[in-house]
Amino acid sequence: MPIYDKVQLHASMLHCASTASQSELYEKMFSITLRLKNFCFSQVMYRLLVATVLISVVEPLNIVVYLSLAGKSHLDFVSTLINTLVDRGHKVDLVLARQNTLITSNGTHKASEVFDFTFPEGKSPWLNVDHLKTPFSANTNNPHMFLEYVRVGTQLCRHGLASGEPARFLGRKKYDIGITSDYDFCGYILFHQAGIKSVASFTATNLLSHQAFSIGLPSPASSVTNNLDLSSGSARPDIFERTVRLIKSMRFTFMERPQFEELGDSLIREFFPKSFPRIRQLLQNTDLTFVNSNEIIEKPRPLSEKVKYIGGIALPKPKPLPASLSEMLSNSTKNVIFSFGTQVPTQNIPLHVRQALVGAFAQYPTVQFLWKYDLQGDEGDMFARAPNVKILKWLPQADLLNDKRVTGFISHMGLNSFLEASVAGVPMLAIPLFADQVHNAQIGAHRKTTIIVRPQQLSVKSIAMALNELLNNPSYMENAKHISRLMKMKPESGRNKFVEWLEFAAANKNLHRIFNLPGNDIGAVEYYCLDCLVLLSIAVATVSALVWMILSATIQMLMVEGIFCVKVKTL
Repeated sequence: MPIYDKVQLHASMLHCASTASQSELYEKMFSITLRLKNFCFSQVMYRLLVATVLISVVEPLNIVVYLSLAGKSHLDFVSTLINTLVDRGHKVDLVLARQNTLITSNGTHKASEVFDFTFPEGKSPWLNVDHLKTPFSANTNNPHMFLEYVRVGTQLCRHGLASGEPARFLGRKKYDIGITSDYDFCGYILFHQAGIKSVASFTATNLLSHQAFSIGLPSPASSVTNNLDLSSGSARPDIFERTVRLIKSMRFTFMERPQFEELGDSLIREFFPKSFPRIRQLLQNTDLTFVNSNEIIEKPRPLSEKVKYIGGIALPKPKPLPASLSEMLSNSTKNVIFSFGTQVPTQNIPLHVRQALVGAFAQYPTVQFLWKYDLQGDEGDMFARAPNVKILKWLPQADLLNDKRVTGFISHMGLNSFLEASVAGVPMLAIPLFADQVHNAQIGAHRKTTIIVRPQQLSVKSIAMALNELLNNPSYMENAKHISRLMKMKPESGRNKFVEWLEFAAANKNLHRIFNLPGNDIGAVEYYCLDCLVLLSIAVATVSALVWMILSATIQMLMVEGIFCVKVKTL
């Protein structure tokens, strides 16, 4: 074996030897140095190789991940993060707060230990929220739905704090760093209680408004909008749109955001002494935030070094299609796949919506539609009138999207679906239902890879018109392929960025002190210079009043002296 291969092999063994003792590692390194001496290398080369081996010895970290579990896609994302860290040689524990009790899996099998807790008797109020029960009739144009999520998370956190079980689990080990979802504040509270010094956060969606606020990112109303608001308007808003945006931004800053923080602070007041930091302080002390989005398909916005885009890290590698599916695709020159994801089962799609979809599909007999669909028994002859619609209980979505015979994708625009289609270069017809799906659809429309049909506007006519544009306007496919090339050629790997920055944060405590933006620790009045505007207004008013008084006095004096005399001609 060549010497370079030997060195690489031994370095790899040392790096992955997470269970080996420190003395064993040094003993192996010493054996490597002896082998190297037997070769006729220069002294410089010898020292360089020894240094390389030493650097590659990474002592495994003890890491804990906290997930407030709302959807399967969130669990899939976290499982990828954990698997990536374990493959690197680290030890990872998982704490699951099951808001969504329908998800019983723990996701990854690579976590060292898993602790989960949920509501008493497994009855979660999260399952009763409107956007999950009736996604097509709920108000998807409601950016305030996130407050309901935080309320449910607060209830579950209160149960966990009262039982003391999550704290006991975290208190058994000394963790180098904790990683928490930031959809609610429970992870931050538990980590501080456990004495974990380095804390990173993650979001399985794009960067939401309240998360940007926590990080301290500038969010001018003229250019940055609420990601959950479908009525955000155009990229270049006029004065009226900007006025509406400003009002919404002020409402979020002065009304909604304080409600979020009060929910977390109420837990702290209930369970901890006065010396325990408040929620805003815990959020400011977060060292890094990992975002499941990608710079190529995300709206440009002001960022800080705390934010790391790792979107695509959870995307599976495409595999060859099963023979039956491949044969099905070969039956048509145009194939469109259709899926609403895991959170919107067929039973939650109203019959009139399903009928409108099938009616529109029937108008394109040369296009084959592959629909992830569970028969409900109320279809009648609906599908008999559309033989070009193939219903399947399961679709290997990523594999299909990467097949060149697929020409379109109808989706709810969950972030994973959006990322998969963007990497594969497939244009989309978006029917966004709730949460970040609205934001993702708007990005796709802005990149001109996507056509949006709002759920409340679904009809045979609206769907057929959107399909006609998507399938017959080549610009959508061209733009989708362009985005695909950019995402595949982007220099940084999300996987490497995640691991390397997390290791860096674990090794360098209080990284937030370097990365926090100026103004991150001040109130909204100071941040937006509202006190300065008041001061300037008073100054302008004072100067204006003085000028008016001086002018009035001068005019009166001149009139007394007869300079301003008005002669009235008597007729």
